[in-house]
Amino acid sequence: MLQDTRARCGTAPGYKNISKLGPEERKDSVVGVYESFLDLSALLAGDGDEDDLFSDEERVSLQTPSPAMSRTDKRGANVRHAFFLFLKSFIGGAVLALPSAFYNGGVMATSVTVLATSVWNFYCMFLLYQSGLRNNIYTLGGLASTVGRPLTIACEVSLVVTQCSFCVTYFIFFTDCFATAMKWLLHCNAPDLTAYIYLGQIMIFSPVCLVRKLDKLAVPAIIADILIITCVFYLLSSYIWYIETDGTGEHVPWMTGSAVGSAMGTSIFAFEGVGMVLPVAGCMESPSLFPRVLLPVGVLLSLLYIAVGGLGVLAYGNQTSTTALLNLSTSEPNSPMPVVVQLFWCISLLVTFPIQIAPAFTSVERVFVLSRSCSDVFRVSIVVVLGALSFLFRNSFSQFIALSGVFCCLPLAFIYPPIIHLYVAAGTPKEIALDVGLLILGAVVMCYVTVTTFTSTPAASPEIPCNR
Repeated sequence: MLQDTRARCGTAPGYKNISKLGPEERKDSVVGVYESFLDLSALLAGDGDEDDLFSDEERVSLQTPSPAMSRTDKRGANVRHAFFLFLKSFIGGAVLALPSAFYNGGVMATSVTVLATSVWNFYCMFLLYQSGLRNNIYTLGGLASTVGRPLTIACEVSLVVTQCSFCVTYFIFFTDCFATAMKWLLHCNAPDLTAYIYLGQIMIFSPVCLVRKLDKLAVPAIIADILIITCVFYLLSSYIWYIETDGTGEHVPWMTGSAVGSAMGTSIFAFEGVGMVLPVAGCMESPSLFPRVLLPVGVLLSLLYIAVGGLGVLAYGNQTSTTALLNLSTSEPNSPMPVVVQLFWCISLLVTFPIQIAPAFTSVERVFVLSRSCSDVFRVSIVVVLGALSFLFRNSFSQFIALSGVFCCLPLAFIYPPIIHLYVAAGTPKEIALDVGLLILGAVVMCYVTVTTFTSTPAASPEIPCNR
C-alpha cells in the first residue's frame, strides 16, 4: 500500500526525515540542506518505501528514534530550501556540452530550441506535480504504479538508463579535462594518457560507489558544487572577456537546420530532472507552493544554458570544442587558471559520480534482492561497463548525448508525465485533449531527433593545440 511521502519527510516516527535533519540550527544549515538532497536522490529510485532505501543495518537504526529525531520540527522544507534542492539537480556536466550543441545546431536555432524545450519540459513537470498533489503521492514510481505495472517498469528502466548515461558523460568529461591539464603541466610533452585515465577512473569510482549512506557525502558534495559554480562563472567570464578582446570567432553558425535535432537531444539531456519533482514537492512545508520553485528554476536554467552555449560559440566559432572547458587553454595559453578550472571540474566529478549512480544501483538491487557481497560485485561491474562504454563513445560524444537525451530523458520528461496525468488527474475534455496532444508531440519529436541525429554529421571537435 502506498504511503504518503510527506509523512516520510518528518511527520511519521521511525522514518528518516528528508528535509529537516537534527535541531533547528542544523536543519537550516548548508550541510543539512545537502543531506536533504542526498536523501531525495535515494528516494528517486524507489516508490518511496523505506525498504527500498536502506540496508537492514540502516533500517534497524532508523526504527530506534534518536534524540535528534525526537526534537525534529514537523515542518517541511520552505520555498528557499526547495528552490536550492531542485536547482542543484540540474547543474552538472551537461553544461559543458552546450557550446558544441549550439555550434552544430546554430546559435539562433538552438537558442529557440532550448527555450521551447524548457517551456515544454517544465510544463510536463507541472503536470506531474499536479498529479502527485491531487493523489497525495510524491514519488514517480508511486504515481506510475497507479497507472499500471508496465508504466512502472518503463519509469524504472528509463531512470536507471538515464543515470547511467549521465555517468558515461562523467568519464568523458573527466578524461578530456584531465588530459588537457596534464599536457599543460608537462609543457606539452605528455604522452597519450587516455586509456590510463579511463582505467584510473574505474579504480577510483569502484570503491567510492560502494558507499551506501549518501549523507556521508554531504560535505564533499558542498565542495563539489562550489567548484562547479566557480567553473561555470569563470567559463562565462572568459567568454565575455575573449569576445571583448578578440571579437567573435570565425564562421559562427546561426541556423543549421540539419543538426537542430541533435541540438534538441542535447538540450533535453541538459534539462533532465523530472525524477526530483515529486520528492522535492512532497517534502515542502506546503506542496501547493511548489510552482513558486518550478517557474524561477526554469527561467534561470534557460538563461544559463543559452548564455553558456551561445557565448561559447560566439567566442570560439568553428574552434568550439566538444567539452567547453578545453577551449580555455587556447584563449589563455600562458595562464594557469584554465588548468585550475579543469582540475576543479575533475574533482567535482569524482565526488558527484557516486551520488549520480546511486539511484540506478538502488533500483536494480531492489528488483533482484542482492546480498551485500553480490551487490558490491554488481556495483563494481557496472562501473567497469560504464567506463568501457565511455571509452567506445569518446569520439562520437555529441551523438551519444543527443541519443541519450531522446531515448532516456525524453520519455521521462515528455511522455510519462502526460500519461500519468491523463490517468490520475485529467478531469475535463480540455485536459484530456492536452495530455493526448503532448503524447503525440513527444512521439513525433522522438522520431525526428532520432532520424536527424543518425543522418546528420556534427562537426568534429577541433584539436586543442598546446601553446605553452
